[in-house]
Amino acid sequence: MLAVVKTPHIEVRIKGSISAKMLDFLRREYGHDLTIHEPEEDDSAVPFKESEWYQTYIKRETPGDILNAIRWQRRLSQAELARRLGIARQSVSAMEKGRRAIGPDMIARLAQVLGVSPDEFIPGDRA
Repeated sequence: MLAVVKTPHIEVRIKGSISAKMLDFLRREYGHDLTIHEPEEDDSAVPFKESEWYQTYIKRETPGDILNAIRWQRRLSQAELARRLGIARQSVSAMEKGRRAIGPDMIARLAQVLGVSPDEFIPGDRA
């Protein structure tokens, strides 16, 4: 039996300058597979939240998506958030996946535990 396995593509973006030491390491580690692209000047850059992608995304965003993003930003596991809320981990998972509605009372509790305004959970209205 023959198994063919491809290694996943790895892309690393570094903003600013990269040290010669780091560049040498990357060349030694990746050899001919290393490709370096210098950024081009782009006068069309816009702030992230004004980008077309973001504007399209927030129209599809749900309160569960927002909960997931804030939870990840706070570096909390579902289990830890559930513990702080006094609910089951599965309930947090269900809210994030849209299988369980997030009512006004739960939004208030989430906002307090996560240290955000309840308005953060309204799709498209986040600043």
